Amino acid sequence: MIEARRQRMSPSGVARIRPIHLIRSAAYKQECLTDGWAVEKGMSSRPLGGWWMLLRWNVEHTELRASFHDSPRDDNDDSN
Repeated sequence: MIEARRQRMSPSGVARIRPIHLIRSAAYKQECLTDGWAVEKGMSSRPLGGWWMLLRWNVEHTELRASFHDSPRDDNDDSN
């Protein structure tokens, strides 16, 4: 896990910096059509991609909820 900072501007023009935590996974493996382990073993290459995981505490900070998305979500987006 990697801790990074996310900087955004509020609608009123105030800069806000929040810590975010990033988890690296093997989902982003880039395979080539002409060489590499998968091609040498006769397998087709896999598409490049992954998922975004959003973790949120409830108001009381007693429950952590996880949701998964194919694109990033805004910190304030409650539509998940």
